[in-house]
Parts: sequence; C-alpha cells; structure tokens
Amino acid sequence: MPKTKTPTLHEAMMTHYGRYKNGQESASQYIRLIKQCIAILGNKKIDQITSKDVSKLIDYGKNVEKNINDTINMRTGYLKSTLKTMAEEGYKTNITFPRNLPRTKRVIPHLNDNEIIELWNKFKLLGFIEHKDICQVLLELGCRSGELLGLKKRDINFDRKQILFEKRKCNNPIAVPMTDKCMEIISLYAEWKEDNEYIFPYNWFWLDKGWDKVRTDLGKGKDKTFTIHILRHTAIKRMIMKGIPIPIVSKWVGHNKLEQTMAYAHFSPDDLHKYVGMANEL
Repeated sequence: MPKTKTPTLHEAMMTHYGRYKNGQESASQYIRLIKQCIAILGNKKIDQITSKDVSKLIDYGKNVEKNINDTINMRTGYLKSTLKTMAEEGYKTNITFPRNLPRTKRVIPHLNDNEIIELWNKFKLLGFIEHKDICQVLLELGCRSGELLGLKKRDINFDRKQILFEKRKCNNPIAVPMTDKCMEIISLYAEWKEDNEYIFPYNWFWLDKGWDKVRTDLGKGKDKTFTIHILRHTAIKRMIMKGIPIPIVSKWVGHNKLEQTMAYAHFSPDDLHKYVGMANEL
C-alpha cells in the first residue's frame, strides 16, 4: 500500500544510496548525477516527477551542457533506478522513461610519442619529479592512478618483476608484470620502505594539482580530455599496437568487460599483413 508522506528527490537519493550504493565504486558518481537532476528539476517530491521532467533532463544535457549521449543516459538511468527503489519502498511513482539515446561513438584520447616527450620535459622543467615518476609508471602499467597510489611495498615481487593489484575496479586481483622502466622507478621509491608502507606516499589531489599545472603550461588547460586518465588510454593503445592480444590487454589493465578493450581495437596492427609472404608464394 502506498505511503502517505511522499519524500523529495533528495530524500529518495539518500534512501537509494543507503540501500544500493553505500561502499560501492559508483557511489560518488551516483550522488553527483542525482544532485545534478535536483539542480535542473528542483527538489520535487517523487510523485511530482513526470515524463516531461525526464525530457527536460535530456534536453538540458544536449543543448545546455553539450553532454554526450552516454552521460545523459547515465543520469536519467540513475533517476529511473532511484524512483524504482522508492516504488519498492511503497511510495507512489508513475512515470515512463524513454529509450536510451544511441551510444556515442567515442574518439579515445591518447598521446603520441612527441607529446609524451613534451610532457616529461615540462614536469622536469617545473621541478615536479615525483609527479613525473608516477605518471611514467602509469604509462608503463596502464593502471588507474588510484590503484597505483594504493600500492604498498608488500605488493611488489621484485624477483618476478610483477605487481599484485589486490583491489581493482573490476574486483579481480591480478599480478601485472613490470617493464624495465617501471621496475627502475618503483625500485628507487621502494628501497627504504617497510613492507606495509606505500610506494608513493601521495594522494590523488596532490597528483592532480601537479598535472593541472603542467597541463596549463602546455596550453592544454581547456582540453577536457587532457587528464591523468589519458595516460591509461595511451598505455592501452601502445599495448595493442605492439600486437598484445586484446583479451590479455583487457586482463592486464583491469577492464570489467572485453568490450571496453575492444573500443581500442582500431589501434591493432592489421593481421592480414602477417600473411602477405604466403600470398606472394602462391
């Protein structure tokens, strides 16, 4: 039986968060996007939210924020799941959501060799040596910055030249091999550390602040794609270009689904060229 005191969207957000999102990787993203819904629609009671409000959200994302379809779909999807939770709680909600917008064909940002050299030189010029070292390791490993900053000395097997990532976004622990350059940098930072100490004793905000300064000095301050995450994109691209099979790359970088790695497939060398010698002998 429907309850009589109808909650606001903010109250509904907190109920859904407490039931499904607390402690989840997507929790902060959920809160951020529902707060955007509240900013656009107002903190309405959930039984006052209509299909026109959903259309308003979509139009606002398209025409005002200039968001890609994937971002718009995510925000309306979170609203839909929030209202579904409230219906499960016994509150009256009656709204029809439209089909998702077509997925946006993304151009994956990445750095070329000259841009990488320019980036390292700028770090050195500004005296951000620790930032540079961390970013170089990110480029060598293809991991996320949070995964790298969470590493402790006990996670490194120097004899086998590998790192154990126990906590990854995909929830699949995996030992990842280190390149020689990665090994060189990590060995330098780990030499005097105890097993339970962090390899890089810095937080994400410190790293991002240095990156932002470098980005600005490079004239990339307004480029929304030029974030620390571009190093991960570049690492994946380089692995695939070198011919590492896509399923291996997917496991290496900790993708949840193979489809995520397949988005980089256009970087893969054309396998047909491997057989041109055989064709010449026909």
